[in-house]
Amino acid sequence: MLLPRQLQLAFAPIRLNYCFFTSRQQFRNIRNCRIRFQSTFTENSVKSLPSRVIPVYQDCVSPQSVGGKANLKQLQWPQSPRNVLILKKTMDLKVNQCFTRLVEHLQSAYSNLSLIVDKDTAEDFSQYKLYSWDDEADLEKKVDIVITVGGDGTILHAASLFAKSGMPPVLSFSLGTLGFLLPFDISDFQSAFADMYYSRSYVLMRMRLSLTMKRNNYDETSFIMNEMHIHRGLSPHMAVLKVFINDKFLTEAIADGLIISTPTGSTAYSLSSGGPIVHPSINALLLTPICPSSLSFRPVLFPDSFTISVETSEKSRVRPQLSVDGRLLGLTDIGQRIHICSKKDNGIPCVIRSHKEDDWMSDIVGLLRWNHPFDRKGW
Repeated sequence: MLLPRQLQLAFAPIRLNYCFFTSRQQFRNIRNCRIRFQSTFTENSVKSLPSRVIPVYQDCVSPQSVGGKANLKQLQWPQSPRNVLILKKTMDLKVNQCFTRLVEHLQSAYSNLSLIVDKDTAEDFSQYKLYSWDDEADLEKKVDIVITVGGDGTILHAASLFAKSGMPPVLSFSLGTLGFLLPFDISDFQSAFADMYYSRSYVLMRMRLSLTMKRNNYDETSFIMNEMHIHRGLSPHMAVLKVFINDKFLTEAIADGLIISTPTGSTAYSLSSGGPIVHPSINALLLTPICPSSLSFRPVLFPDSFTISVETSEKSRVRPQLSVDGRLLGLTDIGQRIHICSKKDNGIPCVIRSHKEDDWMSDIVGLLRWNHPFDRKGW
């Protein structure tokens, strides 16, 4: 027997957390109901779904296209997409309510679609008979479309799930939060999905980087949508880092750390460290120092054909920590070299609002209030 909808929505984002309850007894009642509910849950595996439909990305030849962007493509489906992965922000009641409306619309309006979610979401919303996965490799074989509901972090998580192969087109929805990767408001989900489903959408191919380093005598590779940064962490000492361009020595930096970002990541950590804002249609690698000891060490932009390497110097009194898109990879060793280069033909196709207007320009003005005068009212 299914639980009432109100109860499902109440405990779906909570994940057994006391903070939303007025009493311990109320918490226990919800927890017991959840346990009984999960005992009746039957998992639908993504393995049973048909193989992935790969869209064709055609060059945008419309004269109204924004500056004739090299990375702007028109999406065309060779056949109707069938498998849709939905990733949502967790622990958020508003997101769960929007997720419910989204799922009900897709299942009623597109009967051929199979909806894929993570295991926890499949259990929390089992009345919709959603699919889930055990092995991330299955997603690369099955998923036609990715929908994200939440913030920029949800898109970064989606990108990490498709590191080894080309990523499906991404349709991202905002719930009123600020974000440079969120072109659509959730209230527009019906029309936005219809345009994508019927090949009326355009995508911006956002550049992705590849990070390779040797660990335990094996090459370990990670993929970057925003940025990687190597930082001194909790140590009071500054890191000493050697920088190489195409294996040629460039400089030895004494700083809190270094950031290497994509144009997409130029409005994140790099921007707060003094880096420039780079349009996402420009394919480039951005090197930004974090609090360098030398004031002459300024951010540098390199072509996407270059490889940037960073090595922890033997002069360094600290083993810097390495992070990629907000995920900590661990500490680096003295003498260990990290290589970062562009990941060719593996960009992230992000659906945009319009190919005639530049979403990015309006976001820069609206989100950053770029070059706005200070409002002195109320001072």
